[in-house]
Amino acid sequence: MGVRDFIYRYYVEPILYDTGYNPINTLTWAILLIIFIILLFRLLKRLDIKIDEQFIFANLPYVVGGGLLRVVEDSEILAPPFKYILITPLIYFFVFFVAISVLLLSAYLRKYGVKYHIIYSLGGLVFSFLVLLLLFLNDTVENPAVLPAVISLAIFGTFVVYPILKKISIASTLNITVIFAHMFDASATFIGIDFFNYWEKHVLPSFFINLTGTAAVMYPLKIVVFIPLLYLLDRGMEESEIELTNFIKFALITIGLAPGIRDAMRLFLGV
Repeated sequence: MGVRDFIYRYYVEPILYDTGYNPINTLTWAILLIIFIILLFRLLKRLDIKIDEQFIFANLPYVVGGGLLRVVEDSEILAPPFKYILITPLIYFFVFFVAISVLLLSAYLRKYGVKYHIIYSLGGLVFSFLVLLLLFLNDTVENPAVLPAVISLAIFGTFVVYPILKKISIASTLNITVIFAHMFDASATFIGIDFFNYWEKHVLPSFFINLTGTAAVMYPLKIVVFIPLLYLLDRGMEESEIELTNFIKFALITIGLAPGIRDAMRLFLGV
């Protein structure tokens, strides 16, 4: 097999036909992800931007926009070659490129007295709005009760967990946001599987859902995993590692909120 055939088979075909990952491209994307994270840390240091609550919350609109873009892919709104940008992992690079571009602009505008996080978060809101507009122009709302239900259940679940966070002294804003993100994901999964005959693709959650007969099991599963994890992060990290801790929490928010947004919007639009 020549180099050209190798690249086509392991990198191009999975994107063209959306066949998923293979061991070769998985390793490649993992290496690229590590490189991007290292470069991101260096860039933030160079721009004198701390990974604090301001930075994390300014990033959340991009997380929402990324989740909505996955629904654009699911809806097959865009035709080739544009649709290929929305197939993993290219979609992650695309959202990363959008966010970094706005971040650089925001950092540049600081010398004119503008707080970077305001411009940066506004850019993310515009990005999310444009993706949402694209969805509403091409799809119709099939299940209007879904979004209010998912949001209400996520808020209720967060309120239930809050006293536990308070009891063990980890009820910070970031930790509450992590819990809310995963309560949102659990709620979208629960409603999708129990009421709309969707199915869970991941092996471990699927096992517990089949074992209990309901996707409501996602709530205690999330709680059992993330409360100890947050406790270890808050108690195990040194003060000098606060930015690394915050970055990990941002990653936890992303892996809960992004798929939750995607699932909830798919249900909402009947995709």
